[in-house]
Amino acid sequence: MTLSELDISGFNYPELSELKAKIETRMQDMRETGVPALRERFAEEAAALGVTLEQVVASNKSKRGRPRKPRHEELDGADAAS
Repeated sequence: MTLSELDISGFNYPELSELKAKIETRMQDMRETGVPALRERFAEEAAALGVTLEQVVASNKSKRGRPRKPRHEELDGADAAS
């Protein structure tokens, strides 16, 4: 059964609440088991490339969160160059 085949329009509030609780439990279980499995897969792929998982993660940290130059500084620099 796919999500589009699931018709919840006939569910009453208690039934929807129970369904929600079951979905949340299942999602939590998937997170708890999926994250370690994902980490293991990434580590295996990194090892196949001859690097560590830490090296892969660290290589992107310098690019993340770097503040962008404010627009007015970009324009001021362009005016000075002219």
